[in-house]
Amino acid sequence: MLGRHPESELIADLRGELPPPAHDRLARHLQGCARCRASAAAYARLLGELGRELERTPTPDWQIYRAQLMQRVARVAPLVPPRRWRPALAWSSLGAAALATAALLLTINLRPPAPPSMDQLTLQEAMADTDLDMLRAYPVLQHLDLIENYDVISRLDELSPAPTSANPNRS
Repeated sequence: MLGRHPESELIADLRGELPPPAHDRLARHLQGCARCRASAAAYARLLGELGRELERTPTPDWQIYRAQLMQRVARVAPLVPPRRWRPALAWSSLGAAALATAALLLTINLRPPAPPSMDQLTLQEAMADTDLDMLRAYPVLQHLDLIENYDVISRLDELSPAPTSANPNRS
């Protein structure tokens, strides 16, 4: 016996839709469960009655059916003409979207800058007393990449000023 009653599988088995392993498992369960055998018999009778009723039901005339359906729909909701595309409405919508975007960008750009953080203020105060003019005297600084030549920057005061060259091609 299965741990549960396979009610959902009974109709599929009666219609021949169960694969062989599931069909065999259901047949073993039906041998030991009177409740499921009674349900299977009731479902078989019900499927037989439905089949007989379908045979007696006349085939509908689809043209008449559509005409009646359209009459009922027309009574309930009158036919609304389809909306036409209106270029003026489309252009005004695009213009409104562009105006809103421009206003948003202006709002973002015209916002006052945030005050500098405390670290920046401390750095500015410390740099206020430094003489940065001496750095302009070193021609080496014109060709430095700060990350790659950090060791050169740290020893700038050890370097002697570069001699002026007579060669105009040399920088």
